[in-house]
Amino acid sequence: MTDYKSVRESWMIYDTVLIGLDDEQSAKYPGGFTSFTAMSQQDEIPFLNIRNSSEAGMAYTNISSKDKTPWPFYLDSFGMRFIYPTPNINGASEHSAVIAGSKIFETEILDHCYFQFQIREDVRLTIKPAMMQPGFGPQGFMVGNFAQNSLFMSNITNGQPNMNNRWRNVGYTMNIPRDTPIKGLLRFSEYGKALLRQLGNVAEFDFADEDTFQALARIELTLCGKREVQQRGEYHYE
Repeated sequence: MTDYKSVRESWMIYDTVLIGLDDEQSAKYPGGFTSFTAMSQQDEIPFLNIRNSSEAGMAYTNISSKDKTPWPFYLDSFGMRFIYPTPNINGASEHSAVIAGSKIFETEILDHCYFQFQIREDVRLTIKPAMMQPGFGPQGFMVGNFAQNSLFMSNITNGQPNMNNRWRNVGYTMNIPRDTPIKGLLRFSEYGKALLRQLGNVAEFDFADEDTFQALARIELTLCGKREVQQRGEYHYE
């Protein structure tokens, strides 16, 4: 009998909560929300066990099974991004918090919530999103109020993020056997929920068309590590 062996390869698990869906989209996207206000009414926001790629689309999750991991996974690090698409502001507003709604969601609210990761029923990590930078993606911010001639701005770049800035399991990996349920839960403080209610709806894009264009805010969780897979031409029973 041939002694086939599985191999480990680098792999990123990602899963995304969408905010700003219309009613029809919300009914089809598990765990999504029509507004920040709707999200504030939930005690916990689930990840990893609520949707799969056939339901949500590969742009938002690469999870094939929301019930269990399809392969052994050796988890090294965690990251989370809060994304409010810009520019999508009320350019005529005189109120600074309205103008800077995207900045509040992407920076301020990260300190008013916490995230927990579970393997089966065992909580393996409790952390604030501000402590688990994603290590990738565009960084920076710009939003303006042209009616009042004011501007919030910082440099925007896709070159600065560093994967070493993610929350890493120092000195060990979380070994997750195949067919093991995992989940993540995001919970907001009462103050965080109040901020979400103040943000209200996700401001839409204005392309100077007759109607404004839908914009979607996102919360994206990423788990980085290695998955164990069988080699091509060496599929086998264990």
